[in-house]
Amino acid sequence: ELHLLDLVTGTSRQITQGGAVNTEPRWSPDGKRIAFVSTAYHNRFHIFAAQVKNGEVQSLERLTGETRSPLPRYYYSALDHEISPTWSPDGSELIFVSNRGHIYGTGGFWRMKAEPAAEAREIHYEETAWKARPDWSPDGHRLVYSSYLGRQWHQLWVLRAEGGDPFPLTYGEFDVTAARWSRDGKRIAFISNRDGNTSLWVQDVLSGRQTPLVVRERRYRNPTGRLRIIILDPMGRPTPARVSVTGADGRAYAPDNAWVHADDSFDRAERPFEAHYFHSPGSADVVLPAGRAEVEVMKGLEYNVERVWAQVDAQQRAVVTVRLRPLLPAEAHGRWVSGDLHVHMNYGGTYRNDPKNLVAQAAAENLSVVHNLIVNKEQRIPDISYFTGRLDQASMPNVLLLHGQEFHTSVWGHLGLLHLTRHILIPDYVGYPNTAAASLYPPNMLVADVAHAQGALVGYVHPFSSLPDPAADESLTHALP
Repeated sequence: ELHLLDLVTGTSRQITQGGAVNTEPRWSPDGKRIAFVSTAYHNRFHIFAAQVKNGEVQSLERLTGETRSPLPRYYYSALDHEISPTWSPDGSELIFVSNRGHIYGTGGFWRMKAEPAAEAREIHYEETAWKARPDWSPDGHRLVYSSYLGRQWHQLWVLRAEGGDPFPLTYGEFDVTAARWSRDGKRIAFISNRDGNTSLWVQDVLSGRQTPLVVRERRYRNPTGRLRIIILDPMGRPTPARVSVTGADGRAYAPDNAWVHADDSFDRAERPFEAHYFHSPGSADVVLPAGRAEVEVMKGLEYNVERVWAQVDAQQRAVVTVRLRPLLPAEAHGRWVSGDLHVHMNYGGTYRNDPKNLVAQAAAENLSVVHNLIVNKEQRIPDISYFTGRLDQASMPNVLLLHGQEFHTSVWGHLGLLHLTRHILIPDYVGYPNTAAASLYPPNMLVADVAHAQGALVGYVHPFSSLPDPAADESLTHALP
């Protein structure tokens, strides 16, 4: 739901109702309206607009209609979507992202009057993946957006508001996203993961100078305290683990510099907020609202999930120690090895991961062996440069990291290729309509033969989600992703 924050008082209130997914709100230039994305109509992403008066949503309108595509989409619905609206400087038009008329990605850029059922026209198309998020310049002539066009990572590009050929504004082997123009059009603020975690930056449009926005002080809206969490193994030694912290307000909290992860999905009927967790090297300091906090710690499948509660008082520091208990008898510990054969170090996420950090994450999950499956995410393969055919140098005695491949044959089923020794199989997929890889050849048995020639182990990476019926199901040896 959308919430309205009063910057003076620090209070917030929910302004949308009904349980739909409401996201990506953008104020009109005069501050009287918002455009946003909602699933309120038929559970699909469409653009809505509304006036905001006295903290209330009024005159709610659905601006985009519902269109259906006959194209052979595999990862996207036949019903088109519209996302990421941005206002023209005079507030009369919108540009948004839509996959109307396209098979792959989240779509191209469309321009329309900010009126219900207005005709929209496509001004530019390239394959996007949810992160384009265009922003209209104050002079009305340009758009800045995030793109991986011809690259492995998202960077900023600029396009004329009428369309045309885009050109790059930033460069680097990391992601630059969520760009916003300054009011005078001389600077652009954005988010970067150049150091792994996310950080705020500002770039001068004229010179290209980039300056980090360093957070020097955090001012909290409500009274807070500090909680120190210490995690010990059964022998009483500090040990890395996965940690979830829930504050008295029901929200998740983590250390300021932590990489926060979330479940794939959640049901608001079961819990008010999405579950989050972070990986701790053995201790963590968390600032959270005053009150009773819940701490959940887990470390793979060999230890109990531990839950403890702590009282956090305002302006005070509390300490909680969590000691992990083994699930297995002591004599059985040396006979088990935990591993994950289907990990994507970098795929579509927010952070810029690397082997050293992945090994630390694996240690917190009590994984002794990790196979990072290099794979395409749309037209890019972010981790391809890490392949060597050997054990990664970031490996530790208790965590071995190898780089394999997931072969994206969505018709035949995705394959995991472990222990490739010479090279990644390129192209990384078959059966992509309207591309040079549209053919269903080679089938998986030939892909397996090529991988076996390198000494690889081959198998399907997506397990059964239900018992297959040979009379009704075409997919018998795998489940489609």
